[in-house]
Amino acid sequence: MAQARRKKPDMKEMTFLDHLDELRTRLIIMIVAVTVGTVACFFVSRQALVFITSMSEVKLLALAPQTPFMVLIKLAMVMGVAVASPVILLQIWLFVAPGLYPHERRYVWPAVITGVVLFLMGGAFALFTIPLSLRFLEQFGAGYVVFTYDINRFVSFVGGFILAFGAVFQLPIVLFFLARIGVVDYAMLAGNRKFAFVAALIVGAVLTPADVFSMMVLAVPLYALFEASLIVIRFTKPPEPDSGE
Repeated sequence: MAQARRKKPDMKEMTFLDHLDELRTRLIIMIVAVTVGTVACFFVSRQALVFITSMSEVKLLALAPQTPFMVLIKLAMVMGVAVASPVILLQIWLFVAPGLYPHERRYVWPAVITGVVLFLMGGAFALFTIPLSLRFLEQFGAGYVVFTYDINRFVSFVGGFILAFGAVFQLPIVLFFLARIGVVDYAMLAGNRKFAFVAALIVGAVLTPADVFSMMVLAVPLYALFEASLIVIRFTKPPEPDSGE
């Protein structure tokens, strides 16, 4: 049973304004990291665009003279988020860290490293499934529809897929950490499998295009990650009540 109360860490209590100031600092660092990553990735965005457009077997159109340049910037921003993901995850954990016990803070770096690996795995899985999603969607118009895509919307489609998969692949880290601090436990999560499955379907529907195939492409791995997290949590020693170790 998850603990209802946790012993207060031995630390100086922060005021509401202190939390706001800390949040602002973390957000500024994340924005700077994404900006630097975007600028760096812009120089390779053309090569990335060639790779992305190769996923589609139909012609891509630019509907305005400035569209190719804006598409490169958008693509560089998506890549910049991926490049800056270690900094982003670290800042999130450092913002949470003051409210943790010392023994819980030692999980910060392993969580950041694992989170980056899971983010990259999610992005790679998205790149693998995008051509499958395109072929599935295009088959409904095969023979009587000529497909031509706006390159701006196509890049948004691909970029959204990658970021969505990278984000949902963080689920094991979140669940493991919540289990370590006693917010949830194996029995609680296992007893709510049906709600987890429904939640996975909802997330899949919200973060992907409005078709069943794309929804399931995201929902199934998300629920599989939930089950994998349960296995890890089941064999993880729960925290001792009112203990700082």
